[in-house]
Amino acid sequence: MEQESADLPNSLQQPGYQVKQSLPRKDRIFVNNSINLGKVDVLGFDYDYTLVSYTHKMEGLIYSMAKDYLIEHSGYPSEMKTRRMYDPRFAVRGLAVDVDRGWVLKLSYIHQIALRTVFCGRRRLSKEEVVAAYGDGAHVSPQYRNNHMKPLLDLFALSEACLVADVLDYLNELNIHHDRQAVVEDVLQAISHVHTSGEMHKTVVRDPPTYMLPSPHLRETLMRFRDVGKKLFLCSNSNFEYVSGGLQFLLGGDWQEFFDVVIVSAGKPGFYTSNRPFRQVDKRTGKIRWTEVTTLEKGKVYSHGSLEGLTKLTGWQGPRVLYIGDQIWADLVGGRRNQGWRTGAVIRELEYELVVQQSKKYRQYAHQAVTVTELLRLVQEEMEKIRTEATQAAAKTTAGGKGKAIETLPYLLQEADVRVSDGLEEYLRYLQTEMSKMFNANFGSVFRSGGEPTLFAFSLRRYADLYLSKLENFRFYSPMHRFYPQRGISMPHDPYIPAIGRPPPATGDEKASGGQEWASVGIKAVSEDKTSRKEGRAGVSSVSCMAGGTRRRQDS
Repeated sequence: MEQESADLPNSLQQPGYQVKQSLPRKDRIFVNNSINLGKVDVLGFDYDYTLVSYTHKMEGLIYSMAKDYLIEHSGYPSEMKTRRMYDPRFAVRGLAVDVDRGWVLKLSYIHQIALRTVFCGRRRLSKEEVVAAYGDGAHVSPQYRNNHMKPLLDLFALSEACLVADVLDYLNELNIHHDRQAVVEDVLQAISHVHTSGEMHKTVVRDPPTYMLPSPHLRETLMRFRDVGKKLFLCSNSNFEYVSGGLQFLLGGDWQEFFDVVIVSAGKPGFYTSNRPFRQVDKRTGKIRWTEVTTLEKGKVYSHGSLEGLTKLTGWQGPRVLYIGDQIWADLVGGRRNQGWRTGAVIRELEYELVVQQSKKYRQYAHQAVTVTELLRLVQEEMEKIRTEATQAAAKTTAGGKGKAIETLPYLLQEADVRVSDGLEEYLRYLQTEMSKMFNANFGSVFRSGGEPTLFAFSLRRYADLYLSKLENFRFYSPMHRFYPQRGISMPHDPYIPAIGRPPPATGDEKASGGQEWASVGIKAVSEDKTSRKEGRAGVSSVSCMAGGTRRRQDS
């Protein structure tokens, strides 16, 4: 069957481009850059949210432990323990916390704040409040982001965003005087304590089925790589007891047989730039052996270390290595920048977003949004042509009332142009908002901020050669598979060259003809009423829906 090609975060694909592929979208691997697995000799894996995935109870555990820490060690009201519970529907990955203001918000790839996605506690701030804080453009500089914002880059951070919002909400509700910056810093300290104290890890290892999602095909996936002679290694920031407990649950007691090198407590991203030596871990006690490590042997476990040391002791380097993790900045950037590793990202929430994208309602909104965007371009092209012709006619006519009427025509056309463009843009914003709410009622898609890629999506596009919803998707592909990106053009000025058998998009006279037809309909819709802006908008909406229906019939 035919399905739409992957909607990459900042893709420049032509609308309507389709590929024949029987594999369900949730099981696919999506590609930013060409990569030949046949030339990859070594695959490395992170642990958390890569080899192992967690249930929402994991996020709830972190939330509860951090809240208890606030009560027991930072003096927060004990009543808060039962008044607030973790809500997995509140936040998405890729948000940021403005530490000074205590606001949770979403940034586009150009550091522009999405106006609907700014929360103080659980209250959505108004456009006026956001503009008053960040200016008319609702834009923050890289310096402000680096110095005043805490990025929430992985799924562990969902509990962090929820706890910041809930604590502030609770204090506001009871009218308890507080400093927002201090509250945020207290929450961040509490979350850090949960991750470093070891209590969270012990709780999970004691009851893996409660906190870990089953991965019935993980063993098969790793075996497929080993069977063709590829080397596998594990490099995780988690400690040995935690990693071993989880992999015993997922792979069995022989889990180390799958990996040629096992590195725990790696300290990424510092691992990629430091020169720390490796230390061997006593698998029985979990303690460090302070003997020099001169080789990395299968069956043994190592702690700390560095990329420089790994390269020196194994000879693994450059694009022969594919490293896969879930956290772009901690897992992927260092190896890519410093050694030229190929990189892959596991984005667990991608599976849910693909389901939403395939829903009938979302596709209807998407088709209309594409149509309205195209109509906006065509209206502008047509209006420029009409204005030019009117201006030339006015210049040739200099006498009598007729001449004055023609002289004012360009300005009348400009007013009509503004009305139709404003109406179309308003309807496009409505469509984008409705599409966004289908992913998450508060913050929308992980990958989109209005019509632009999020900062997270931009980083994913930049630093991950491929990405997928779960590691087990590799089992649907040969270990020698060659991946190619599904994009037709790389820059807006590049020509779109369709594959053989696919009709090219309208260009030249054909596009101009279509533009005149569409633009004339749009202009007529808004120019019939010169006084009521409300009626003008209604006309545009009707035209947009009609055009959207036409596009859907053409694509079906």
